[in-house]
Amino acid sequence: METTDTKTVIKNDVSEVKRGTQINLFSKQLKDCRPEKIAQFNADYTDGKDSGYTGITCLPDGNILLVDYINYTCRLYDQSNRHLADYTLSSNPCDVCVIEGFRVAVTLPDNEMIQLLTVNDSIHPGRAINTNLRCYGIVALSDDQLVVSGRKKGKLYWCILSLDGSVKLLVKVCHTLWSCSLATNNSKTRIYVSCFRPSAVYVYSIDGTLIFTYKHNALDGARGVAVDRDENIYVVGENSVNIHQVSPNGTPLHVFSAGIPKGPEAICFTSSGDKFFLMGDYLLMGDRKLVLIFELK
Repeated sequence: METTDTKTVIKNDVSEVKRGTQINLFSKQLKDCRPEKIAQFNADYTDGKDSGYTGITCLPDGNILLVDYINYTCRLYDQSNRHLADYTLSSNPCDVCVIEGFRVAVTLPDNEMIQLLTVNDSIHPGRAINTNLRCYGIVALSDDQLVVSGRKKGKLYWCILSLDGSVKLLVKVCHTLWSCSLATNNSKTRIYVSCFRPSAVYVYSIDGTLIFTYKHNALDGARGVAVDRDENIYVVGENSVNIHQVSPNGTPLHVFSAGIPKGPEAICFTSSGDKFFLMGDYLLMGDRKLVLIFELK
């Protein structure tokens, strides 16, 4: 992933803990509470085919964009849960994020590339960015820089990538064959990396320094990760069927389990940070199509 005009810095694996790095492992029973669910809908196809949604993002107008790994598709829904548009991608998408305004980016791990799109009432393709990485998670750092997670030769990395394809920073996370999700805090000074195996959230500063790792006996199969208006961290446990709410310094606050559908995977907050979308519910034939909307009180 190194380019001729940009020096790539590779940080140490997180197993090589540096002095002063805080590693948090919590095993105590946490209080179970529930944000208020205000709506839900099924993102069905009219022809009845199965869906396999793996990523979700919220646009500035409140519409949401889903990516369907099984059907190579981006799907747009409005605030009334009405289906607006589809767009067929060149391969299986994994994750999606808003860059700025109505520009979005989708990871295509099989092609080792990112597809740029413009979304209004329909979905319009832009150019593609090669990553040389089996890219999974994605989040915008600015209007011209993305953070991408992915795998190469059995190792998991995250990198800061300019829209011209140049790599600014490359950080090795751990040895894993599993995908992961990404988030940033509101001030764009931290990177949150969730890993399915080992089940954990790694929290980094923007220069690639590990700040702390969140693990918990009640977190199994960490998937989506997001940040609310107070910069609390939310990580989805797919196998544990819950959401962990963690303070910015790594202190566990709550575990949400009531009302969480089986097989939860992706989570995203609205721009106001007081509502989040959760996607999950594996049904027969491996169909994932349930989208729930929660409001924080």
